[in-house]
Amino acid sequence: MNSSTPNNLLWWAIPNLLAGMPMPFIHPERRMNHGGPLSAFEDDLPLLHSAGIRAVVSLINLTSDSSVYASAGFAFICLPVPDGFPPTHEQAAEFVRYVNEQHSQNHPVAVHCEAGLGRTGTLLGAYLISHGASAQSAITTIRSVERVAIETQRQIQFLEQFEQNASL
Repeated sequence: MNSSTPNNLLWWAIPNLLAGMPMPFIHPERRMNHGGPLSAFEDDLPLLHSAGIRAVVSLINLTSDSSVYASAGFAFICLPVPDGFPPTHEQAAEFVRYVNEQHSQNHPVAVHCEAGLGRTGTLLGAYLISHGASAQSAITTIRSVERVAIETQRQIQFLEQFEQNASL
C-alpha cells in the first residue's frame, strides 16, 4: 500500500495532513533569486502546492530555503539532522509543535531529508507517537506507506526512547 501522489513526490503518513518526500527539486534560479512566485519556475513547488501542501519541514541544513518557500506561499522550518541519525529529542518536540500548529491552520505538512526515508520517516513516526501510537505501531504505520522508511537501528531506538519519554 503506497499512498503516493501521482507524481510519486509525496507519501502520506496521515492522508492530507502529514507527508514524507525526498528533497524536492527547486529550480536553481529560484534559489539564486532567494525565491519567487509559485508558478515562476518549473520545479517541484507547484506540485507540492497542487497536492495540498502548505508547510514544509526540511531536515537538511538549508536554512536559506526559508525565503524560497515563503515567497512561493509555504510555511517553512529547517531542523537539520545528520544523514543516518535520528533527530534530537528537542528537534522532535519542536517538529511536533510545528506540525500541530500548522494543522490548527489547516495546513498539510510535507517533511523531507535527502531521500525522504530515514530521517523523514523517523520524525513522522515521532509525530504518531506524540499522538498516542507505540513506537512499534508508528514504525509499522510508516513502513506500510513507505516500506524502507526509518532506515537505521539508531532511528528505531530513538523512536522507542521517544515513546518512553512521551509516557512520562
